[in-house]
Amino acid sequence: MKIGILIRNFDTLRNYELRIIQEIIDNPQLELSLLIKDGRVGNERQTSLKSKFKRLFLSKNVLGKVLFKLQCWIERKLFFREKYTVNKEAIINKLNSIDVIKAKPKRKGFLDIFDKTDVQKIYEYKLDVILRNEFNIIRGEILTAAKYGIWSFHHADNSINRGGPPGFWEIVYKQSTVGVTLQQLTPELDGGLVIDKAFFNRHWSYVKTYDLIL
Repeated sequence: MKIGILIRNFDTLRNYELRIIQEIIDNPQLELSLLIKDGRVGNERQTSLKSKFKRLFLSKNVLGKVLFKLQCWIERKLFFREKYTVNKEAIINKLNSIDVIKAKPKRKGFLDIFDKTDVQKIYEYKLDVILRNEFNIIRGEILTAAKYGIWSFHHADNSINRGGPPGFWEIVYKQSTVGVTLQQLTPELDGGLVIDKAFFNRHWSYVKTYDLIL
């Protein structure tokens, strides 16, 4: 089974993403064939610390978001430090040996619309599935560029909650569990085809709940 990944800078990959990549590498029935990166000029600024602060202070309810960020920082520093359960350096070394396509989708609001030129390059790899770890809401022929489409995690039960941050509203509304949905993306917003769901116990800490569902 040939797999491609819509992937961001390797150094920013989270533990759960690295775990998935490690499972692909270790499974003889799976082949990591292609990495699809964002090749747009100036894309680096989207994940820089400066850009994050800029987006924060230009957004609505700035005070609430600042307090939420502060709470997460305190919980992370004092109670639940982020852990890596795989060898990040070894995985990145493997990723550096995989073919890369730098796509340049057109950005329209929250949409990333892929053109035929990029999609045709992806078609040539005859992928069975593409995993999404990058880009915004995806549109264009790339949705059918792999045999089984693009798979994406939605860190909530999509039948109840479709808004972020992941795991936040379940704590606010004191729901007993937090869901995670694996879905195949479709052109319909929030209308992905559900492949599977998992449910986790809610913790008093947002950061701990977030780690659990990831």
